Amino acid sequence: MTASEAPLSIVFSADRNFSVPLGLAVHSLLKHAAPGRRYDIHVLDGGVRDDVKDVIDTWKSSHDFTISYHDLRQQFRSCGSGSGDFTAAMYYRFLIPDLLPETVHRALYVDSDVMFLQDCGELFQTDLDDYCLGAVQDVYLASLGDSVRHSRIVEDLGFPIDHPYYLSGQLLMNLDRMRATQAAERLIRYAETHSHLYRFPDQDIMNIVLEGEIKTIPYQWCIMPCFEKESLAGTFHTRLKHIPYGAAEILEATRCPALVHFAGGSKPDSTSPPPTQLEATFFRYRKETPWTQEPPYTPGYIKHAAQAASNDPERAKRTAAALMQCLRAVYPIPGAPKTFRILLNAYIRIAAKWQRIRRNKAA
Repeated sequence: MTASEAPLSIVFSADRNFSVPLGLAVHSLLKHAAPGRRYDIHVLDGGVRDDVKDVIDTWKSSHDFTISYHDLRQQFRSCGSGSGDFTAAMYYRFLIPDLLPETVHRALYVDSDVMFLQDCGELFQTDLDDYCLGAVQDVYLASLGDSVRHSRIVEDLGFPIDHPYYLSGQLLMNLDRMRATQAAERLIRYAETHSHLYRFPDQDIMNIVLEGEIKTIPYQWCIMPCFEKESLAGTFHTRLKHIPYGAAEILEATRCPALVHFAGGSKPDSTSPPPTQLEATFFRYRKETPWTQEPPYTPGYIKHAAQAASNDPERAKRTAAALMQCLRAVYPIPGAPKTFRILLNAYIRIAAKWQRIRRNKAA
């Protein structure tokens, strides 16, 4: 079946640290493009490396796409960053209705830590009616039980416990509707005044401001590898509450995913064997790119080591960056990344032990 002539608009967000993941995500998008498919790619640019941009440009000789970079590094500097490693770049997606031309009526926004496994044509056919967005509901939150959900949905956001809660990492945008309802302005205004109140600011703000304006899309558009084994075993759905995805959909989506999101701590670790088939696919795709000798993400053990070295978040972030430089330096040497991991894990254990000793002495 030949794809339609109209290009599909795909929007990524990435900064310098997510430059290689961006390249890998674009590679997977183009790899699964249907015959005749044209993509109009936009990047919400928080400092993407020039060498990665240059590699992506070389793919134009074999794939039909355009790509534009929108430098947004001066935006949202006053907004809160919530918990975790979030930066101001999380708010860039709010600007999409104004950044893209008015001749573009629909767009798919995705974070850059994703892997496409299907063409996007079918998703773009989704009837959004009068909804601003189509999004996947959060299965991770749905798996944690009512006490956690009560804390997040009722206490943090003020919704009933069974209220839908949507992920902001993949958004099918009805740009005409968003422009007509001034959705971008509403989101930005709320972020500027309330972002410091929320753990996951962009996602929480989206759920609050656009309550009743988001349509649930199939689970296959946001599969997380950490649930792959449970899902294939047919047990994951038994942990889910307050969510519309049933056992059959969970199983089928995991068998035939359209989009994989390596969200949060489920990033592929290039210094250890992949624990799931989805991560194995990620590394197989990476071999088709120039980035086989560069770790795409900061491994969790590096973040733990940086946190063990300092309780100061900014200093820990700088320490993690320095450790990543060390990992990149030894990465091409056979066996060195594994040794690096073992040494840092040993350091984490020693640092934790000394912290316990210091706390006991202080007590």
